[in-house]
Amino acid sequence: MISIIIPVYNTEKYIEECIKSLLEQTYNNYEIIIINDCSLGNIDELIKNYNSSKITYIKNKHNMGIGYSRNLGIKKSKGEYICFIDSDDYVDKNFLQLMYDKLHNDKLDLVVCDYNYVENGKITPVILKDFQITNLSKSPELLVNIPLGPCNKIVKKSIIVNNDIKFSETLKYEDVSFVASLLYFSKRIGKVSKPLNYFRVHELSETTTRDSKVFDIFEELNLVKEIYKHDKNECLNELIISILFNYSIQQRYQKDKNIRNNFIDSVFKYLEENEIDYKNSKYIKSRGIRGFIESHKNISKIYCSIYSMFK
Repeated sequence: MISIIIPVYNTEKYIEECIKSLLEQTYNNYEIIIINDCSLGNIDELIKNYNSSKITYIKNKHNMGIGYSRNLGIKKSKGEYICFIDSDDYVDKNFLQLMYDKLHNDKLDLVVCDYNYVENGKITPVILKDFQITNLSKSPELLVNIPLGPCNKIVKKSIIVNNDIKFSETLKYEDVSFVASLLYFSKRIGKVSKPLNYFRVHELSETTTRDSKVFDIFEELNLVKEIYKHDKNECLNELIISILFNYSIQQRYQKDKNIRNNFIDSVFKYLEENEIDYKNSKYIKSRGIRGFIESHKNISKIYCSIYSMFK
């Protein structure tokens, strides 16, 4: 069985498409665990209207956050495999079948797939670099090439349980250290080379929402460094650079000038204190003019300020 865990918070506009895409799967041996984290609106009623034995519905008594909800879903799960889907996303009808076939046939601990980026009705496929069955010891570049979000992956539950892997319940961006842990402990990692997930970006999604919690990313990266402290991954610094500069340039969505500038200052301070040579980074060199902007503190501030003024 595959256990699909869906944390829900204020996604009334999208939740039905998410559930519908899962109930139409061609693979049949799965359960859906929906955790409503005290959403506003009619989400409670919408979910209860689904009369399916596959759905287990849980409603938190208080707003506990996405990390708590996902951890609760893991505890309640009955499947051999765990899958996380966000409530504003949806999946291809063959998602579970193709992912399970790859897991089962190749005896994998973790499988990933390509995905689709959905924004303003436009669907753009995101194709990850292909690789044969491997792990981080053999292919350290996976730490950079595989996105550290949980939603285009299925993992053996034993990897999570045996290594006591949990989502942070106090930090934002809790998926960064969680997925980094999955990659670290998985001995056989494989890929389905088809875009099977539909990752939606909208006005309230994590990609476009930036607030004071953005500073949590530094603590999340410290957790990742702790995971890899006994097994130095040559791509760890590249991962840190790519995440921090990505979050830095996304401060263009931040309306508070003080938060925006303080975060950009903190990014360069973190890189300097940790002696990370970002100026010679492969990531920066691959980004062209965008890399030039991201790797210069004052230019990043000017860019984000101008974008924020005219957005």
